[in-house]
Amino acid sequence: QAIDAGEKALPPCSVEVFAKLQCGHSAKTMCSTAVDGDGGLTFSPGCEPECTEVVAKQRPCGHVIDRPCTDWSNDPDAANVGPCLEKLTQRRPCGHEDTQPCDLWVASKLPFCKVIETKSRSCGHVARLSCH
Repeated sequence: QAIDAGEKALPPCSVEVFAKLQCGHSAKTMCSTAVDGDGGLTFSPGCEPECTEVVAKQRPCGHVIDRPCTDWSNDPDAANVGPCLEKLTQRRPCGHEDTQPCDLWVASKLPFCKVIETKSRSCGHVARLSCH
């Protein structure tokens, strides 16, 4: 909106300033879209952009995930961000070591063990079998 400065109306101020978002982060905006409040500049109602600040959160499994701040508004505890794909090397129930995405270990959804074992038959011959 133009400001009356006597005879001539001035155009809205286009100087870039930082204003506080509802999440607590700040974003650039034009001075004319900011409102001076108790805690400093904030955005005019309906003018607040989505926060693009990258925030790290710890997943329930303990791994950290980085996402834009707005992604956390509906999931503040990082419980529903999808499967954790961080690779872990651990010992399977069968005793073999394997590297799989974290989510498969946590959810006990491991694929069959593909290790080939040699087993001696009672006749003395050797058989090569997959673990599962």
